[in-house]
Amino acid sequence: MKKIKIFSLGIAMFMGLFITSCDLDPTEALRDIIKEDFGYLPVIANFTLASPTASATAPIAGTNCTFDLRYWSEGEIDKIQFWVRIGAGSPQLVDEKPYSPAFSNITKTDSLLFNYTIPTTVPTGTVVAMEARVTNKNVPDFPVSRTVNVTVR
Repeated sequence: MKKIKIFSLGIAMFMGLFITSCDLDPTEALRDIIKEDFGYLPVIANFTLASPTASATAPIAGTNCTFDLRYWSEGEIDKIQFWVRIGAGSPQLVDEKPYSPAFSNITKTDSLLFNYTIPTTVPTGTVVAMEARVTNKNVPDFPVSRTVNVTVR
């Protein structure tokens, strides 16, 4: 009888341990491995269309747009890339910049303004998607990206 109680208690403890081990986020282990072995991933805090302002009407073809990127990283940032996709076309690399510190005490992030002129051949109603990609030096295979969509009027 004593062996049955000990065996039952062992099974209950094993099941309790098994159930509590399922509470972890499935990607948490991957994040820990990346952080411990390679470094940290960058963070894009905000990526917006700064000019023409959102309260104004949508830009027309040929308009110069200014995009505002706010980002930071605990690891060493390597580069920032800007990709554009016009309509259903494939994304094209527009610009690549090496990291240049531009820390803002107000937002507690680095900031970067990027200018892009919408081609004059873009038809009205076309969506122009501007994507910013921030890459750290030790984790080049894991860039972080954010996209802003602008509809041409």
